[in-house]
Order: sequence, then structure tokens, then C-alpha cells
Amino acid sequence: MPEEFKKNPTTVEWEKTTHDFGTIPQDTVVEVVYKFKNTGENPLMIADCKATCGCTVPECKQPPVPPGESGEIVVKFNSKNKANKVNKTVKVYMNTGKEYEEVKFSVFVDDGFQEDAMVPQLEEDTTKQ
Repeated sequence: MPEEFKKNPTTVEWEKTTHDFGTIPQDTVVEVVYKFKNTGENPLMIADCKATCGCTVPECKQPPVPPGESGEIVVKFNSKNKANKVNKTVKVYMNTGKEYEEVKFSVFVDDGFQEDAMVPQLEEDTTKQ
């Protein structure tokens, strides 16, 4: 964390910190915007954003946000090679006095695979009575 962040902390208020995409098909890219407001007395600075895997790409580079002003972080998720329930977290390194802030999302990726397709369907034996 840059020394400047420790010397000039501020506060942030998020419009939301979680998002549920619901169900999406596999091989789809979706995005969510997390909006925030600088509620402190110093400019809000973002040093970096880090996701837990390459399938999640945060876009957070922006100039300092003055007190009372708003900003946003865009997070894109690529569901390629993913299936079922997925939960992801992005760490946002800001000058809020915390090590980092977190935004999260969940999604169910439908890979088109139906469990019923794995169960062999036996034909009914109508010769026995």
C-alpha cells in the first residue's frame, strides 16, 4: 500500500458490494458495475484491484475521486470452461484505512449438460405379465 494512502485516508460508501448474475450459459462474458461515493474529506485513490482468477477481470484505474464525488469499478466475468455455481471476490486497494475493500458476485453457469442424460433409459419389458 502506498505511503500516501496511509497519510490521507478517506471513507467510501458503496451502492452495493454483491451481485447475483443468476443463470448464464457457458462461454458468456458478463459484467457488473460497482458504484461508490467518496464520503470522506480526502481524495479517494485506488491503487489496484485483484481478482481470484483470470476468468474475472476488474477495471479500476481512474484518477483520484474528490470528496463528495462518485466513481465506479467494472468487473467482467468469462464463463468459459466454468459450470454450476461460481462465487468470486475482487479486492480493491483504496485509501480507506483498511487493507482492502471487497466486491463479490455469484453466478450459475449452465454448461448445457443435463444430469438426466447420464441415466440410461431402460425400455419397459412388456412381454412379462
